[in-house]
Amino acid sequence: MSGKTNPSSAALVGTWRQLTAVAEAIPSGVTRDVMGPHPVAYVIFTPNGRMMLMGVDPDRKRPAGEVPTDDEAKYLYCSMIAYGGTYTVNGREGVYHLDISWNQVWTGTKQLRYWEIRDGRLVISTPEFIDPFIGGRSVHRITWEKIE
Repeated sequence: MSGKTNPSSAALVGTWRQLTAVAEAIPSGVTRDVMGPHPVAYVIFTPNGRMMLMGVDPDRKRPAGEVPTDDEAKYLYCSMIAYGGTYTVNGREGVYHLDISWNQVWTGTKQLRYWEIRDGRLVISTPEFIDPFIGGRSVHRITWEKIE
């Protein structure tokens, strides 16, 4: 791989489209695609230090009617991730200070991330955490490309 760099706040500013999202289960090491092999997600970092992320499983099924049934609504909730707040950068570490989220457990929390730019792509990794999709411990590695 060619050069890796630690992103500054200025390098992060803009809209990024997710290319991959892989979760590694701890301690088994088993990996899986978080939202399938072709995730649909975007993250936006603003110059004034705000961020917003939304992602969905691209294979989500459309509800039968305009108002989802309880089962359809549960499926829609479980096939997405969304949150926003402010962000800070300190070398390779970034922190999201969340003031809104799809999972109220995350609202008001700080979410640590490890960031680097590899070959023009942003790679974000999480520390080991309780994965909201499986309920067990895992590490996520997400690759993004900037949308110009």
